[in-house]
Amino acid sequence: MQTSDQYTFCPTCGAANSPGTQICQYCQASLLPAAEPAASDSSPAQGSPAVIKLGPEAEEEPVDSRSLVPLWPGMVLRERYHILRILGRGGSGAVYEASDLHEGERRVAIKEIVAFHLEPRVAAETVAAFYSEASLLATLRHPSLPEVYEYFTEQDCCYLVMEFIQGETLEERLQRSQGGRLPLAEALEIAIQLCAVLEYLHSRPVPIIFRDLKPANIMLDSVTGRVCLIDFGIARRFKPGQSRDTLALGSPGYAAPEQYGRAQSTPQADIYGLGATLHQMLTGVDPSEAPLRFASLRSFDPSLPPELDELVARMVEISPQKRPASAAEVRRQLDLIRLQLPRDQRTRSLKRSQQPLPTQGRRRRLAARLSSAAPSSAAAPATPTLPRRLLLFAAPFVVGTVVGLLGARELDLPLISASASLQTPTVFARTPAANLLSLPHVSVRLARSYSGHQAPVRALAFSSDGQYLASGDLAHVVQVWEPLSGELLLHYDDHRAAITSLAWLPGTSVLASSSEDGTVQVWDVAQQQRLLVYRGHRGAVRAVRGSAVGLFASGGADGSVQVWDASTGARRLLLLNERRLPINALSWSPATTILASADEQGNVLLWDTRNAALSARQSVLDAVSGQPVALLALAWSPDGSQLAGAGADGQVVLISLQGNAFLGGLVASSSPCTALAWSPDSRLLLVGSGNQTTIWLASTTAYSPLYTYEEQDGSVAAVDWSLNGGLLASTGGKSVRVWSVSSS
Repeated sequence: MQTSDQYTFCPTCGAANSPGTQICQYCQASLLPAAEPAASDSSPAQGSPAVIKLGPEAEEEPVDSRSLVPLWPGMVLRERYHILRILGRGGSGAVYEASDLHEGERRVAIKEIVAFHLEPRVAAETVAAFYSEASLLATLRHPSLPEVYEYFTEQDCCYLVMEFIQGETLEERLQRSQGGRLPLAEALEIAIQLCAVLEYLHSRPVPIIFRDLKPANIMLDSVTGRVCLIDFGIARRFKPGQSRDTLALGSPGYAAPEQYGRAQSTPQADIYGLGATLHQMLTGVDPSEAPLRFASLRSFDPSLPPELDELVARMVEISPQKRPASAAEVRRQLDLIRLQLPRDQRTRSLKRSQQPLPTQGRRRRLAARLSSAAPSSAAAPATPTLPRRLLLFAAPFVVGTVVGLLGARELDLPLISASASLQTPTVFARTPAANLLSLPHVSVRLARSYSGHQAPVRALAFSSDGQYLASGDLAHVVQVWEPLSGELLLHYDDHRAAITSLAWLPGTSVLASSSEDGTVQVWDVAQQQRLLVYRGHRGAVRAVRGSAVGLFASGGADGSVQVWDASTGARRLLLLNERRLPINALSWSPATTILASADEQGNVLLWDTRNAALSARQSVLDAVSGQPVALLALAWSPDGSQLAGAGADGQVVLISLQGNAFLGGLVASSSPCTALAWSPDSRLLLVGSGNQTTIWLASTTAYSPLYTYEEQDGSVAAVDWSLNGGLLASTGGKSVRVWSVSSS
């Protein structure tokens, strides 16, 4: 028998009874303590009942009221996420709607878990559960699941940044419907979409059981009409051979009886929750008011199809063996029932036309929707217009081309002191037509597509000799493999959060990986052993780079750049700027004495590591808004003459060390530039932006795109160019592509 402050769960049928009840009101079994099993692994502490946090109890005020909502509207989290409003709150944290300032004010949902007010053991369990949910979601891709952008820790709080779904929960939809019921067509559409996502979860290599399917955890997207599952807090992977769940968790009325310690949850547990939810949509009866009791659908509405009545009754059977075998079977039967409806009732849009779209962050989507709509017969044809940014930057390109066609010389760029801020970056002129014949010819061929990761890949790094390629993903897994054969050489998942950066120690088989968990792990790949774990940062470590003199540099969300010994982990230098802004990227100069860092406010700092002095600073601003531009990547050219930075506004900036000059920027994309890599001869620059990777001619006076290829599985998160010049690597989604490249 399990108990909570609100319910006593029957050990026989799993039903929720009022506290103090001695006989189960549903199956008449005894609820006295003597009826409890002598030992059960469903309890977190041996010999004591599991405490299950359910219902309104989850909304109680926490011990420390600060934990309720550490963030308030108007605040900016991590110098990136502008908090707009609080969507929900509870004892363990809150959920916020925010604007991603690095992604064109894209709307995101941020789930927050706080643990600083909890006992150490409970705090550790809470954080572990957060990382379990985050790493689980990061491996999943389905239209009915919110996309995970990143997760991290900040000041003793855990944050999961996800796709924001504009709309309402099914619970809210039922509350505003007449009698708490939905029209049959709408209920069938929701149930069929839920079957599709359950099919996806249950068909994973290790099946995922959602375990908490109820109206409050189902979002109805008012923009696209899709149905989404949210809150994977108690989802679990099926473990063959396990007799019962480790913890009894679920929502009374929706949770299958086996979820309360009788047996291990299987896909049939989710089918039960779907049946309970479908029953509520069609009857208006909340199953939590009388768990395990489901009256016939036709007793509420005789017009409902008898086949549907029979199907729902099977879905909510007490015995899992009597329920439908799979979500696919349920979906097929629901499709047949829908086909029997009159044609005008078969489909019912889930979009809410009366709900306006947000005015910020969705401008491109709104423009696309308007342009695809049929024009009114009374309306005059619209005159096409160009975005302001495109006009601003396209004009110099056109002028440069025209001048080139007239035989003019390449345009000279002004040299500006590195300590100054460039208000309007100089735009590089295109290579004149007279010089087109002298452009390098680049040949690129796909050599290998690697699909060993189960989560989106966020970091790549070739070893110095090009024999190894390391890749790290959001599920905190690092893999080292042979780039042409795809043979896996090393796999480790010792980190507790997403991998942010990878770096080899030049000339060695030593690899470092940084993570959102606040550590850098150093491995000897040849020996397949871990050498050390560096824990000098407070908060996430976002970048790590190795130097040829046996040092690693790491930069983190704490605003510090730290230089430490690769063999011992002893810190040599602690480099701090006055504002302690989070560090996004690092790069060593080939001379190994100058280290460049980029923070979230567009400041590029050049550190002289011989005396720990700041030798130069450059601020990068957006040419349209005049606001600071965060640089997401840095890459020093192999000849040491230029430092390239990838801007979140879609521009690439170049800084020259010849006279400490800032050479300006070129607009590479309307999407953020996320990754950079130089060719060994310092002539070509590989730029990742959106879902494209482009090879550019990177002259100090001109530029030209030479080759572009697209990633099919998602946005480009990382690129690298092997030092021998023969191979490129890029990642989009969970795949890594290796390209053979040659130029002349």
